[in-house]
Formats: sequence, C-alpha cells, structure tokens
Amino acid sequence: MTHPSPKIGAADGAGRPEPVADADYRLLVESVQDYAIFMLDPAGRVVSWNGGAARNTGYAEHEIVGRHFSAFYPEDVARGGWPEKELEIALREGRFEDEGWRVRKDGTRFWASVVITVLRDPDGRHRGFAKVTRDLTERRRMTMLEDEGRRLHTFLAMLGHELRNPLAPIAHALSLIDVAQPKPPLVEEARRVIGRQIGQLSRLVDDLLDVGRITNGKIQLRRETLQIEEVVSLATESVEPLAKAKSHALRLEVEPELCVVGDRTRLVQVLANVLNNAIKFTPDGGEIS
Repeated sequence: MTHPSPKIGAADGAGRPEPVADADYRLLVESVQDYAIFMLDPAGRVVSWNGGAARNTGYAEHEIVGRHFSAFYPEDVARGGWPEKELEIALREGRFEDEGWRVRKDGTRFWASVVITVLRDPDGRHRGFAKVTRDLTERRRMTMLEDEGRRLHTFLAMLGHELRNPLAPIAHALSLIDVAQPKPPLVEEARRVIGRQIGQLSRLVDDLLDVGRITNGKIQLRRETLQIEEVVSLATESVEPLAKAKSHALRLEVEPELCVVGDRTRLVQVLANVLNNAIKFTPDGGEIS
C-alpha cells in the first residue's frame, strides 16, 4: 500500500502541526457515509470496508472482505469480464473512472459513480487499488425525468403542428359547402356539426402548440356565461359516432335555459370524457342517459 504522506492535525506547543494518528485517519474514512471507500488487493479482492460501503451495498464488513469486487456488478457484466478490465485500465493509466449499474446484497440495482486508483509503495511495487463509489441513483432518475419532459415537450409541439395542417383545408371545404345553394337538410346538418367540431379542435390544437403552459400546469380558462344545453350538445355530438358503432341509445334530459360560468372547451372536454367512458363500458345495444 502507498505510505500516506504526513496527515495534518492539531498544532503542537511550538505551533507546528502534528501528524494525525493512523487510528484517526481510519476513523475518518470509516465514518464517511455518502461514499463507499475501500481497498482491493492486486487481484481485486476486498481488503478494507467503510460505513459508506456498507450503507451503499448492504454488505457488512465480515460478509464482503476477502471476496472479489465483481460481487457488486450485474451478473452479465461480471461474467463478461468488465471488473477485471477496469483494474487493467487503472493499472495501466493510474486510475479508472466510470458510471454504471451496480448490485446490492439484496439484488437491487443502483447507479454508481466509480473511481479506481492504483496504489504503489515508494519502490513502485503494485500493492492494490483504492475504490471510491457513490450512489447516483436519485440524480440519474431526476435527469431521466427531465429528459422525458423535454421529449414530451417536443412531441406535443410537433403534434400540434401536424394537427393544425389538416384544419385549414377542412375549414376551406366547409366554406365551399356554405356557398352551395340550396343544400339538402342532411348536408346542412353535417355542415353545422363540422363547423362546431372544427372550433373545438382548433382550441385544443392551440393548447398543444403552447406546450409550455401545459407542462407547467398553467392552462388558461376562458370564462363566459354558457347554456348547459349547448355544452351537452357539443359533447354528445363528438361521441355520437362511437355510440352508434355500439348501437347505444343516447338519452338527454337538459333543463332549458340553465346557465353556468365556465370555459366552453374545458366543459365539453370533461363531459365528452365521461360519455366516452360510458360508451366504452356499456354493453352493445345499451342506453346512456
């Protein structure tokens, strides 16, 4: 093992710092809880253990000293010879640094930052390795969540643009139908349905394009006085094709002139979601009221 350089402690009577006793130095290393700090012999067997190592891996000192450090690696990684490769690199270059999955005593995995440093005595003879490991599982989890958030942000923005593209030609086709006269009653009713649903869809697409508000939970409500009958009609209209496909009967009872202050698009969304669930879980030929 490398002989440590003098460790500085309290000053003596002449004001000179006194070396820290080896026992104090061991106490310092063994007391560290956030880092696993231990030594390996030249073959990679554990020869020392600290409190942080026990905390990170779940092994008590008597359970791990003398065993090869590949015990901390996933089975496929250990079988592939990667632990030995790490020691080869450290021996050749003086140190090795890496991040990867490691395994605790109970079989659970944790994401670890690892630094392996070769130890030589004053004559240059190889005496083993110092290994420092830190559990970065929580940091990795937060990084992955941030990456997923960015990917979701990008996807929603792309989706908004893709959905907006067909809206313009649909609206244009609707305007051509408006010009045509006279229109059969069925065509006129279809035109009204398409017109109302285009308005609803346009508002939803606008929200997708403003993904910043969505991801930050800051969707804006546009409050206005609405007739409940209108909200129910729009929501029902959007689910009628699904209901017809399952031969459902939709029965509506709406009090005329009943009003509410709210956001038209959001209220329609909420009611349409409720109706969609009702259609989904009602057997074919059933009634939804």
